[in-house]
Amino acid sequence: MSELSVSVIIAAYHGEQFIGEQLRSLFRQTYVPSEILIGDDSSDDLTQKAAELVIPEAPCPVKIIKNHSAMGCVQNFSMLAEAAGSDLVFFCDHDDVWLPEKIEKMVQEFEAHPETSVVFCNSRFVDAELNDLGCSTADILRVTPEAVRKINEQNDLSDFIKSPMMYGHNIAIRKNVLRGALPIPARVKSHDLYLNYISSVYVLRSVPDNLTLFRRHGKNLSSQETFWTRIRNILSGKRNSELFDSWNHLSAAVEMLKKQEISGIRRENLLLLEGTRDFFRKRLFYAAGPFLLRIRAILILKQYFQYGFGFKSFIRDILAGAKMTEEQNRIFTFNQ
Repeated sequence: MSELSVSVIIAAYHGEQFIGEQLRSLFRQTYVPSEILIGDDSSDDLTQKAAELVIPEAPCPVKIIKNHSAMGCVQNFSMLAEAAGSDLVFFCDHDDVWLPEKIEKMVQEFEAHPETSVVFCNSRFVDAELNDLGCSTADILRVTPEAVRKINEQNDLSDFIKSPMMYGHNIAIRKNVLRGALPIPARVKSHDLYLNYISSVYVLRSVPDNLTLFRRHGKNLSSQETFWTRIRNILSGKRNSELFDSWNHLSAAVEMLKKQEISGIRRENLLLLEGTRDFFRKRLFYAAGPFLLRIRAILILKQYFQYGFGFKSFIRDILAGAKMTEEQNRIFTFNQ
C-alpha cells in the first residue's frame, strides 16, 4: 500500500446540478483520497446542500469551505491548494465524473518514478447526460503518442512549453512543489495555463488514458467553428487574443519560480521558459501595433521557429494582430 496521501480540491460555483454525481465518482475511487476539500464560491443556489446530501457516503473526510464573497475560480483553487494537507494535490471540477481508477493510476506514476513532481491524464468530452462527444482533451491539445514518449522517456518538454497539454482537472502535483507556486498571482486568469508553465520546469509524466468524463453543458459547450468563421476571426483579431494570455501567464510563472528556492527545478527548462516568455513579450509588442509595425516582427523570425510554430505563427500575427484591453495594456506595461 502506498504511503502517498491525496487531497482532492474542488472549486465549486453554482454546482447544484452536478456536484453530487462528481462527489460519488470520487467516493468510488479504487485509491481512496485522504481528504476532499470543496470551496463553494458564494453560490446562491443549492450547491452546499447538494454536496451535504451525499457526504455521508464518503469513505474519507470531506470539508466544505463557504467563501463569504466570490473569489473567482482561480483564487478559489489557490485558497484550496494552500489548505490541502496531503502529499499530492488533485485539481477537480465540480461538474465532471472521474473514472474509478483515476487516482490509483496517477499515484502509481509517482510511486514508480519518485523523481516526478507532476502527473497528468486525459479526458473524454461528454454532454450533460454523459453521452460521448467523440473527442478527447488529447485531441484538442495535441497530446500525441510521440509527445507522450518525449515527456515520459526523455523529459523533453520543449513542445509542452510551446503548446501546453494539461487541463487543470487532469493535474496531480506534489504539495511541496505546488507550495512554491502559491498563492496564485491575482493577474492569473487561468489556473490551468499557469500550472502548465509552473510544471514545465519539473519532472513531468503523462498517463495517456482518458480518466475523466469532461462534461460540456450550457455556456461551457463549445460551438462548432466553420472554415469561414475561422477566417473572419483571424482577420478580426479574435483568434489572437491568447497572445496576451500566454505572455501574462508565462511572465507570472517565471516570476514566481525565480522567487522560490525549490529543489527539483530543471534549470535548462527554466531557461527555455524564460526565453519563451521573452519571445511572447516581443511578439505581443509587434502584434499589438499597426500593420506596418507588425511587419517588423520579421526581425524576430528565427524565434518564431525556436519558440513558436514558425511561419504559421508569424503570418497569423501579421494578419490578425493582437488587441489589448486597457487593463491588459496596463499589466503589459507594468511588467515589462
